[in-house]
Amino acid sequence: MNKTAAILAFFALIGLGVIGVIVLLLFAPDNVAVFTTFIVTVLGIGSTAAIVFSALGKQTEQLDTIRRQTNGTLSALTESNFAKDAVIQDLMRRMPAEPPVDGPTGPSTQMI
Repeated sequence: MNKTAAILAFFALIGLGVIGVIVLLLFAPDNVAVFTTFIVTVLGIGSTAAIVFSALGKQTEQLDTIRRQTNGTLSALTESNFAKDAVIQDLMRRMPAEPPVDGPTGPSTQMI
């Protein structure tokens, strides 16, 4: 919803509430307190809902921007990482548990 339209709708509700209070003051003054409480509650719930919907709309816009900017590269990167992890796991299975030892005293000190 457009911000201007939301503000105009909110002011229209406030205007209707003021008109309702004036009419009640003229015809049924005993009910003004109940009606005023009702109008304040409705305006509070309405303004809270408008803020929540506005925030959700902005969040959706940001998510769409992120999707456009990444253009699938994150999924390709994830697939590439899974493939590399599989290769690493395969190489680790092929490696011996302990490295071989040259001779009884350890690695050879000969120059190659």
